[in-house]
Amino acid sequence: MKNLTQSLSQSLEQKVNLRQGLNRVRAGVMGANDGIISTAGAVIGVSGAQKPLATVLIAGVFMVLSGALSMAGGEYVSVSSQRDMQQADINRIQQQLIDQPEQVRILTEAALVRMGETPAHATTLADGLIASQAVEKIQHLVYGSSSLASLDPIQAAIFDGVAFVLGAILPLMCIAFLPAAIKVIGTMIVVLLCLAATGVVSAKFGKANLWRSMWRNLAVGVLTMIITYGVGSLFQ
Repeated sequence: MKNLTQSLSQSLEQKVNLRQGLNRVRAGVMGANDGIISTAGAVIGVSGAQKPLATVLIAGVFMVLSGALSMAGGEYVSVSSQRDMQQADINRIQQQLIDQPEQVRILTEAALVRMGETPAHATTLADGLIASQAVEKIQHLVYGSSSLASLDPIQAAIFDGVAFVLGAILPLMCIAFLPAAIKVIGTMIVVLLCLAATGVVSAKFGKANLWRSMWRNLAVGVLTMIITYGVGSLFQ
């Protein structure tokens, strides 16, 4: 039974690590996507107002800074809250193991059966997990949560902030270095190519429809740039 429990624990850990890795990559792609769209909207909007390049770049830089800090701060709060909730679940399971061990065993067995284990095998595995006080493994089975070790708010905040900056650099560099005659239209084209790429990557990791994801991304980008450029033109 010990070997079976260890095997289950390893399997659960691998699944959690894989899911966390995919979620982190997907979050990184979406962070870069936000950086591309928001910064493109800012620099193209200010360009539409026919402001000097220095003004456009200053607006772009502050957009990158505020956007990255906002993304990082939001992710820190989100992951911290998730970690707190999962810690509360663990504390509740620990208390239930003392007060209502049979209830925990029933819930664990049911979760294992849903994973495809036979009732007899599920009973054996549940008994092993409870005997070894594998509270985090039980919590993952019952609530489908990630491990606490994988929920690092600071790491998540840094990752999302950096992803935003990497995405935001693209439109900022285009508006800074493209020739004046094609500065706006060239930036728009590069932004749309990048959004198409992030849409494809997002669809691949999310196992979603590739074309729908790509066109949705492009539609948001086009609308953002047209609206911001139009509003900027009102301030000429």
